[in-house]
Amino acid sequence: MTKAQALVAAVRREVGVTEANNPERVNEYRRCVDGRASGESWCCGLVWFCSREVGRPEIFLTEHVATLWDRSPHELRIKTPEPGCLAVYYDKTNPMLGHVEIVTEILDETKQLQVGGNTSPAKIMDRAGRGCWEKERARSPSMGSLMLRGYLRVWADPNAEETFGPAF
Repeated sequence: MTKAQALVAAVRREVGVTEANNPERVNEYRRCVDGRASGESWCCGLVWFCSREVGRPEIFLTEHVATLWDRSPHELRIKTPEPGCLAVYYDKTNPMLGHVEIVTEILDETKQLQVGGNTSPAKIMDRAGRGCWEKERARSPSMGSLMLRGYLRVWADPNAEETFGPAF
């Protein structure tokens, strides 16, 4: 299994986890980045939690979506989404806010499935929800108040074999 395939499998296992039904699991996501769980947004934490199950991520370690995009190696940026990459969004009203989800499946040239943490089960793009959900997303630059910043691979070679187990 490649790293990208393993990441998709890992994040799909988390679908349905909410702050209400499994608060300790959500705190594991939060602690994954900096060792603390202090009520912060956790979409980046979910990405790190699942990525570490597969192998050492090459993206920048942060809880902050804008910093994730800005400080991750530029060679990880891709124009066309692929399963196992990250879809990175920023808020039009405040570019320092954002959201990140893992692309799980390409449906066609206009839409894909993505799993995001700290979102709601509603079809809207919600960066302040309370759970982990898989949703169909249009490959549109704008989704409500959020704008697509771009796509990031978690590893330079997502087709490499997974390393199994925590990488740290």
